[in-house]
Order: sequence, then structure tokens, then C-alpha cells
Amino acid sequence: MTTTQSAGKAATAKVKKPARKSTTKPKTKAALQREWFARAGALDEFMAYVCAGGHLNGFCKLHGFSYTGMLEFIHADSSRSEMYARARQERADLLADEIVEIADEECTTVKASKHGSADDGEGETEVVFDAVAVARNKLRVDARKWVASKLKPRVYGDKLELSGEIGTPTKLSDDQLLERLQRFGVNLPGIVPKAEGDQ
Repeated sequence: MTTTQSAGKAATAKVKKPARKSTTKPKTKAALQREWFARAGALDEFMAYVCAGGHLNGFCKLHGFSYTGMLEFIHADSSRSEMYARARQERADLLADEIVEIADEECTTVKASKHGSADDGEGETEVVFDAVAVARNKLRVDARKWVASKLKPRVYGDKLELSGEIGTPTKLSDDQLLERLQRFGVNLPGIVPKAEGDQ
């Protein structure tokens, strides 16, 4: 046996040692979060994500962050909290724009009649509304309306009209008003209704 053959056998006879286990622990969600927000421009990136229609839960899932940890981080600083509130309000405007886009989407199919096809231009064509697509779009619009009304209630919330009429007839004469007040135990002897000709 030559020396090269014996060296080859000795090399193959060596047993490989198992790889050492890593002593570093995987990073926690909180540590990942701190590292991410320590980067320059990270907060602006998060606010742009929210303004563009994203939400906090989606952002946390995207980056592997803890939802409650993100909330704590946002509300730990009043300026961050204010920026987040403004970004959410901007998202309400985007949702309102999306409502118009969804309402303008085509939910129709065109069917050709027996006398021709839809492509050849001959015969009659019938426009049929796809009920499933219409129902889906209605759900999408309603969801966006609800979220927008909560994010920016002064602009997109339901408006209540307040008036002074509470179940009373539209016009009461002074005598009728005094009579009603007396029924409720209010006696106003010093008030005398003016006659129609008095000024």
C-alpha cells in the first residue's frame, strides 16, 4: 500500500464532529422592534404605511412585531402618538376615495342574444349584473364607510340634526303656550300675550 492510499484511508476514517450549537438566542419580537425603529426613517416608513391604507395589525404581522409592544412604543411618546393619530385620519380620506372607486367598478357581464354575438356587433346584447360581485362590493363599501366614520367622525360620521322641536306642533299661539305651561304647574301672571295689532 502506498503512502497516498494509506493517507486517503485515514482521512475517510476520521469521524466528523457534530456542529456546535449556536449559543445566541433568537431575537424577541421586542428586540426586533427596537432595532427596526432605531433605524433612520423607520418611523416615517411606518406612518407612510398607515397613511397608504395599512393598519397596525398588518404592519406587525409583516415585520414580526408584537401588537401590544407597538402600541406601547407609539404611546410612549406624545409626538409619536399624535403622528399616528394623524396618519389614521389620513387613512380615512383614502378609504373614502376607495369607496368611490369600488362604486365605479363594473359588476356586469354582457350576454349576446340568439341573433348575434357580443363581439360582432350584430344582434342585441344584454347587460346582466353579477349579483355576487354587487353584494361583495356593497360589503367592501360598507366596511370602509364604517372605518372612515370611526377614524374621522367629524367628516365621515353620521350627522345628527338637532332642532328645537320636541314633539310639539309647529306653531302655538301665545295663549296656547300659556295654557300648556299652566297645565305643567307654571304660572306666569306677569306675561300677557300681545294682541296681533300691538307692536
